[in-house]
Amino acid sequence: MYSQNAALGLDRWLTINKLLLKTTALTALVVVTLCGCTKSPKSFEQMSGDEQLNYLRAQADSAMLVQATNAVPNIHAVIEENAVTFSGSVEEWRGWVRVDYTDASGGIQETNILMAFLSTSDGRLFSCVPSRPGSGSALIDIQ
Repeated sequence: MYSQNAALGLDRWLTINKLLLKTTALTALVVVTLCGCTKSPKSFEQMSGDEQLNYLRAQADSAMLVQATNAVPNIHAVIEENAVTFSGSVEEWRGWVRVDYTDASGGIQETNILMAFLSTSDGRLFSCVPSRPGSGSALIDIQ
């Protein structure tokens, strides 16, 4: 008799747990839907001008570090980097990266790399090393 009552109580407990789980899941789904959490983020084209600039500003540091690793072979350490992105035009943004690199003789040298920025219409930001007057090249010359 006791085992039969225990089995019946266990069946009821499992049914209650299943119902509680379903209710909790349904409630969570309703809350997520009503609060707008299911909205996809705006595309770059849908952002306002200020949102686009802030989105691009957030990419400035990483874009400079990527360009520094492309421009300077054998980087030993990045010492300092700074991006000036106050202007409302990406073409006016400037920055610089100071790195230690291993030269051909195995010694550690330090160099500063000046940067300019370019953006694409889909919201990607690129940093580039501006060419020196008359050099015709966007790469720096490290001895």
